[in-house]
Amino acid sequence: MSHTADSQVDPRLPAIRHCLYRIAVKAIIIRDGRLLLVQEQDDEWWSIPGGGVDYGETVDQALRRELSEELGVDPEAVQIDDTVQFVAIGAIVKGIPKANLFYRVQVPTETIQPTAHVTEHKWCTADEISKLYMSPSTGNVIEQIAQALQ
Repeated sequence: MSHTADSQVDPRLPAIRHCLYRIAVKAIIIRDGRLLLVQEQDDEWWSIPGGGVDYGETVDQALRRELSEELGVDPEAVQIDDTVQFVAIGAIVKGIPKANLFYRVQVPTETIQPTAHVTEHKWCTADEISKLYMSPSTGNVIEQIAQALQ
């Protein structure tokens, strides 16, 4: 949190241990009945594109930034459905409690390209997803999303 010096942020924040989650936004991107998954640098697992909401960012800004960083798409071309589709709360990943909000998103899929943040991306059917090692922060949400693909 680069903005913790902000006068509106409670200075006790670093000491609060039992009520904080790292909020992340995730993009459900579907093409031809397949879900887009990414494998980020230094991660063993596959995950849904997206990431943490930075201090002062809106959900919209965070999703656009993350998809630009992970998929190389133009942030202005990202279309976000404002309704939260799924919520996964409680997973602890690398020592950090996570709360993930999943949104349906459309991007120009022909512009997806490799980036410095993602080693690989792929489109997966529900059956293929069930065989992958998925990020623990997706919880049972990935099963619900996979069922929706069928």
